[in-house]
Amino acid sequence: MHPASLTGARIRRRRLDRGVKQSDLARACGISASYLNLIEHDRRRIGGKLLADIAEALEVTPDRLRVGADAGEIAALRAAAADAPEVPAELDVAEDFAARFPGWSGLVAAQARRIATLQRTVELMGDRMTHDPQLAASLHNILSTVTAIRATSAILAGDDPVEPGWQQRFHRNLYEDSRRLAEATEALVDDLDADAAAETGTTPLDQMEEWLEAVGSLEELEPGGAGEAALLAAAEAALPSEPARALARREIARLAADARAMPAAALAAAIGRAPPDPFALADRFGVSLAAVFRRLAALREIGAGLVICDGSGTLTRRRQVPGFPVPRFGAACPVWPLYAALGQVGRPVTATLVQAGGAAERFRSWAIAETRHPGGYGAVPVTEATMLVLPVAGGARADAPALTVGASCRVCPAADCAARRELSILGAGL
Repeated sequence: MHPASLTGARIRRRRLDRGVKQSDLARACGISASYLNLIEHDRRRIGGKLLADIAEALEVTPDRLRVGADAGEIAALRAAAADAPEVPAELDVAEDFAARFPGWSGLVAAQARRIATLQRTVELMGDRMTHDPQLAASLHNILSTVTAIRATSAILAGDDPVEPGWQQRFHRNLYEDSRRLAEATEALVDDLDADAAAETGTTPLDQMEEWLEAVGSLEELEPGGAGEAALLAAAEAALPSEPARALARREIARLAADARAMPAAALAAAIGRAPPDPFALADRFGVSLAAVFRRLAALREIGAGLVICDGSGTLTRRRQVPGFPVPRFGAACPVWPLYAALGQVGRPVTATLVQAGGAAERFRSWAIAETRHPGGYGAVPVTEATMLVLPVAGGARADAPALTVGASCRVCPAADCAARRELSILGAGL
């Protein structure tokens, strides 16, 4: 069902949730109760001033009544259904469910996110148990000490008498081993507690990105600001884990270089009132397209999303724009221009995107892959792809062709997608 055809149902649900009588809402909007009844049952189309009046009376935005749940909410519901394949969820009515019962759909999405976070925590702990040499050494130390205590205790508890001198020596060894065991166990518990408090079910990348979102538009990096050192100090104090702080140091250094090359005031003057043109801006400031993408996404007033991946396709940086969800774990949609750019390094890829199964809002995207040589000449080159996402001004436009994409194959409803079919054939369980 097209989202616009559910406007009446959303009006009715909002009115009932607020406890407003149909006659009272009709009177407030200057229409008859019978006409409002037709609207609520989607037997009359609505828009313009009447929709704005009804939205104002119900204290909601007209877009929420007209479009309903955004693509992010719908993608969250689809992700929840994909995580429980044994439950026959009706994916074709996800938009209807989110529009009619926003509270319940929000609860389902929140629970799904919570389950995913807990699963990720278990994965992180399991990975550490397998690969962390410090943890392995601590456990080996504890097991060795326990074995020594057991052997000493067995001698003292045996039937054969122990000479007083040897008995005193065994008691001393037993005391020393017990003290060492207590210290090793306490250190291990403190280490695990510190990791649990630091990770809180998130990865270092999550921690760094959440901190950057809280910081805002990074005024410290602008001319006259507190400077890069102040931002680095804030990151060191705020981030709970060393891997997250290391990621922040790398990202701040890159953002500082972008800010020096493209100060916010000069960038705003170059953009003017028109939508940003990344190609013109790259030529104007003499920087790479990837630098322009990062800079536009860093300035919150632009309202741009950013996705960066390495040569393997793993997402290494994410900033979502409303309506264009980016997966937190795993791989993203293989149809994204981000991955097309990886196959043609140095060549820009542009496309207009629309979310499969979501609202009609369209997004303009630009992507480019670049190769760097951080290890110097002769070292292994590193490839990185960067994609910028901007909402199309004016909302949905049916006159321009668009590429239908999803957040990832796991939650995408586009069963006719060639990439999705290929993954299914390869045994991805889609």
